[in-house]
This record gives sequence, C-alpha cells and structure tokens, in this order.
Amino acid sequence: MLKQLARLAKMTGLGLVFFFVAAIFAWIYWGYSPIPPAPALDSVVQSETLEWAGIERHYLAYIPRDLPAGAPLVIVLHGAVMNGGAMRIASGYEFDRLADQKRFAVVYPSGYKGHWNDCRNKVFYSAKREQIDDVGFLLALITRMVERHAIDPDRVFLAGFSNGGHMAFRLGIEASHSVAGIAAAAANLAVAEDSFCSAEGATPKVMLVNGTKDGWNPYDGGEAGIPGLASRGNVLSALGTAQAFAARNGVRTDCTVQPLPDRFKRDGTWVTRHHCDRDGKPFVEFYSIEGGGHVFPQPVYRFPRMYGRTSREFNLPVAAVEFFGL
Repeated sequence: MLKQLARLAKMTGLGLVFFFVAAIFAWIYWGYSPIPPAPALDSVVQSETLEWAGIERHYLAYIPRDLPAGAPLVIVLHGAVMNGGAMRIASGYEFDRLADQKRFAVVYPSGYKGHWNDCRNKVFYSAKREQIDDVGFLLALITRMVERHAIDPDRVFLAGFSNGGHMAFRLGIEASHSVAGIAAAAANLAVAEDSFCSAEGATPKVMLVNGTKDGWNPYDGGEAGIPGLASRGNVLSALGTAQAFAARNGVRTDCTVQPLPDRFKRDGTWVTRHHCDRDGKPFVEFYSIEGGGHVFPQPVYRFPRMYGRTSREFNLPVAAVEFFGL
C-alpha cells in the first residue's frame, strides 16, 4: 500500500513538473516577445504626474531638445492592460524617433488601472465602472503641454491602439475642437446600441489600421473581445467604421482603393489602402492589413504570437505622422 502511494505521489509530481514546463514553453512561444533596445535620441523621456478629479495620473513625455514654440503634439494611447511605457515599446519607439526628425512632442499617458473609459457601454473595466473622466484628463494634459512647452493647440493629434483607439474615437467625437487628427489601430466603432457616444456630428480626420485576422476586434464586425468570456459588445466592420466617419463628416464613402507593394512576401501579410478625400486631401484613410493580427504594426517590435501577425509591410507611426501633415 505504501509503495503504491509513493508511486502515485511520484507520478503526480512528475505530471506537475511536466505541466509547468509545458506551460512555460507555451508562454515563451505564444505570450513572450523580446523588448527591443531604445534608440539614441536627442533628449530623454520624462516620467510625469498630473492630478485630475482627485486621482494622480501618470504619463511619459518626450520633448526633443530645443523644440520650437508652436510645435505639434502627438498623444499615444495604449491598449487594455497596458500603460504608457508599454505603449512606447509597442510602437517600436518610432514616435520618439520621428519626433526628433519632424520636431514635435510626444506623450504616452496611462489609463486608469490599465484601461480607458471609451465610448463602449458593454465593457467591464474599472475605468468604465467608476466612470473615470478620461476626456477631462486628456484635455487637461493637452493644456499642460501647451502651457509648459508652447505646443500649438491647433495641432494636437491622437494615435491609439485597441482600447486606446476607442478612447481616441471618444475624444475626437466629444472634443473635436481640441484634436486635429486621429490614427487608430485594432479598433472599430461600436454599434449604436453598444455605444453612448453620438453617431452624428463632425470629427477630426481619421486614419484606421485593421488586421483581417484580428481575434479581438473582428475585421468584419460582430462581437469584440473574447466571445462568451470577456465580451466587449458588438462593433461595426473595419470598412463600416471608415464609412461611418466619412459619412458623418460629409465625405463621399466611395473611397479609392489602392493595393500597396508587397515588399516582404514571406511575412504572410500585405496592405490595401482606402482613402476618402475632402478638398483634395485624405480625410478618412483605412489600411487593411491582410493576414495581420491585433497589433500596432511597425518594424521594430513584434507583438506576441497570441495576438496574430505583426506585419513588416506597414509602419503605422510613419503613416500617421504623414497623415497628420507633420
């Protein structure tokens, strides 16, 4: 009897060891991605705080050396369960590098407990449950940057990923006078019944980037998040989101479609550009990343495999800065 119990305990122990080893290898393969080294920059990234509505909020700011008065500002908004520092890495430090070249300031604010209180009414984040005033926080952050660094208040732009893309939508809808342009990745507008933001009224110009194999933000529309486990309501399709922004801004929705050159044929992705023009300039741009996942595409940082492919075909920060006219 004792020998049988000892044998059972040994087998159980070996089974647990095998399970943990397998779990570690699975995490390394699916959930891990190395952090690339930060580039050499003209200045240093500063960690700052701003108290808003009784809560101490955090953000990173990159201000190039000798930034001229009247320079633009790009605010980069992270996805769920991230913070400003993680978003700086996830964007491949590309906004910092471009800031040195193009002479603009960049800030990476952090949401409340890793999330933003965006337009969607069927999410479970603390920021939503506690009705955190993220619109007020971001507007206060803009005011601080204008006062401290002589930023041009008419040239403030937003770039957002996933939950951060939805937050960029909200600020563009509710405070369109304070934002000159939006670039959002892996985010489709919520359907009317799952959103408390208005579906009418002008917004800033919008650039959208969506992967066709996005498992969290369905390219063709439908239930976002993890269906049956962590649903975040229903969203429009990626193309439907572009058409909605075009329609509410008086832009024709029969946009021009332009396949882009497939430069990295072995990465399994390629890009199609849709642009809807107003006054001869793109007002709504939509980049379809064929085979792309739930990522913020750029060439420096590869998202973990669990999020799908990170395309080498498209550099979102470079395209956003060009779209913003910086």
